[in-house]
Amino acid sequence: MILAHTTLKLAKYRQPCYTVFIWDSGGIGEIMCRWGDELIVPVLIPAHLSHNGRAHWANKGVDRCLADIVNALNKAGCYTETCCCGHGKTAGSVKLQDGRELVILNA
Repeated sequence: MILAHTTLKLAKYRQPCYTVFIWDSGGIGEIMCRWGDELIVPVLIPAHLSHNGRAHWANKGVDRCLADIVNALNKAGCYTETCCCGHGKTAGSVKLQDGRELVILNA
């Protein structure tokens, strides 16, 4: 569950540069889920990754611990391209279609 978020801006660009999300792991003691533990989330498939060359929405499996963040980003118009939480072995990431990347670290 997302607890808070803030958009950080650089005056030079006058546009949001990145967004920081703070979320709750749900009290299970671990932030990162196990490989294969997924929830289905609607995502926008970009044309360059589509089988027919057209952008379209599809329901895809997303790591359970990132599903709320991916869903919120897509609903806000920050369309995601790929994501992986790292499953406690590496840093996770959410790559956006505009080229930005959110890095997920387990504190």
